[in-house]
Amino acid sequence: MHNINYPGEICLAIYHVVKHNPALIFKLWRILFCVFVFLGVLSTFYMGRSAQYSDKKRLIVQIIGNPNVFFLLMAVSLVLFRIPNLIAPEQNPDEAHYIAAAASFYNGGVWWKDVGQSHGPLIALPLCLMNIFADGLNYTSIRIFGLLCVILSIYFVWKTLARLYSYQIASVITLPFTIFFASANHHDMVAYNSEHVPMLLTAIGLYLLFTMRTMGVSRVKIILLGFFLGLLPYSKTQAVYLGFVIGILAMTEIMINPQEDIWQKAPALILLILSALLPTLVAALYVIKYDALAGFWRDNVSGQLLYVNTGLLKGHVTGLGKIILLVELLKDCKEMLFYVLSSVAFVTLIYFLSNRRNIAGLIKSRKIVYATLVLATAYYTVVFPGNKFHHYLLLFIVPFTAWVGIAIGELADSNGYAFSQSRFYIGYLIILIGCSFPGLRYEPRAVYFVEGGGNYKLSEVAQDILKYSHPNEKMSIWGWSPFYFVQTGLVQGNYGPILPPFYFAIDSTKRNNPYLAGYVAEMERNKPVIFLDAVAPGSFYYDDTATFRHEFFPVLNNFVSKNYQLVNTIKCERVYVLNSRLKDMRLFQN
Repeated sequence: MHNINYPGEICLAIYHVVKHNPALIFKLWRILFCVFVFLGVLSTFYMGRSAQYSDKKRLIVQIIGNPNVFFLLMAVSLVLFRIPNLIAPEQNPDEAHYIAAAASFYNGGVWWKDVGQSHGPLIALPLCLMNIFADGLNYTSIRIFGLLCVILSIYFVWKTLARLYSYQIASVITLPFTIFFASANHHDMVAYNSEHVPMLLTAIGLYLLFTMRTMGVSRVKIILLGFFLGLLPYSKTQAVYLGFVIGILAMTEIMINPQEDIWQKAPALILLILSALLPTLVAALYVIKYDALAGFWRDNVSGQLLYVNTGLLKGHVTGLGKIILLVELLKDCKEMLFYVLSSVAFVTLIYFLSNRRNIAGLIKSRKIVYATLVLATAYYTVVFPGNKFHHYLLLFIVPFTAWVGIAIGELADSNGYAFSQSRFYIGYLIILIGCSFPGLRYEPRAVYFVEGGGNYKLSEVAQDILKYSHPNEKMSIWGWSPFYFVQTGLVQGNYGPILPPFYFAIDSTKRNNPYLAGYVAEMERNKPVIFLDAVAPGSFYYDDTATFRHEFFPVLNNFVSKNYQLVNTIKCERVYVLNSRLKDMRLFQN
């Protein structure tokens, strides 16, 4: 069985439907999008109002305004509108990185020893489920997993606001939130990214934190909160700040709980800390069992510290430039920009509709304080690495939406919902139109791809590699081109397809640095059938052939010269085959 199945049967099925008439697909997309927004508004309007209608209309109103029906509409619509972009070609090189890592692990590799990446294992390991249940590993299947993370994140934000206020307030906030994801068309919003899992964990953490106030500080809730926050370092180290702040706020909530004395609070605090350490305990046992301490340290400690201090060098923002980095990212991601501006405008509208004499009490609200602290942390989380990566915005979106929902809920509560309902909905409709603009204006990327004659034909390099190898065999890539793993079905011959070149780029003057020695040692141990030098003009990030080609690194060049032969050069990318494989094929040349 091939772990990587490119492009995949699901992808091809959708592709042929879109290819039949791309223009019609886009028109239907627009029409259904308008229907979705209309039904969402209708559902929020009628929520909790069935008693105002006669018996004949009451049943219809109860169905339309049922909270469960509302969320089902959100989930189904989101899936429907994201289907076209499931078939888009690679949108971010990280997608191929995660596919390669998951396939290599599924093929028997040990995480932190044979397999690793610049993020935690929770980004790639769950994708193995898509290998089992969803057509193998490919761009479409991992985006389905990302879509599942999005739907669950929306659900937990919705439930949080419903617990704090009402299902109507929760649904009013959730509809534009869903519209944003339904219309997401920026390449980093279409792709599966390392932020999808921590985004979900953050949403779960906020739900458990805020429902401590409405449902009590139960021991089960404390254990679950600690456990999910403890998972954050194993998804994306960058998101640990969010987990830390949510954890501190949870400890604060436990300490100020008037229903328990100090002797009851102390065990609760200890329980929260121990449950947060549970994922690390499991990781430690795994590391000890498989002797993977070196890889664990490189992935989770030294490598992350190096990355935080240097970013990716090219285009790295430093100093005061980080303050406006969030604005720069939003300017490039139009659908999120419209969502953020519309949401801020909505909060401002409700503020002016409200009795502003109650604002002092609002500012003192613990919920507002908590939400603001988490939002400020999310802002810091996005900007502090100094990288202009738009997918970082996914770490911001859940705290931002929670803050908007809590601000609206507190303003409504402080005024007893006394402001004009007609003005409220007029403003809400204007904001929804603003939120929906990107979805109605911009053609889905996949439709554009198909209209332009796009297809899934293998590249010349991939075709050449497959002449000498078979799926699930190992390949080492020198450069940042992990999509060749996806196209060929080969798995990693080194610890990670990106990490080694990343480290040699950090200090290219050290031609024989420790990371390079480790890279060669891995090749010697794994004996990958193919070595691909993908450094070439036009390649992602590493395109300088006068600096980064493997022959400029003596340790690597000596190993490749002794054990591999160059079989082809295609557009400056060079394919090398293991000598023993060429001997088996009777193609070896002395």
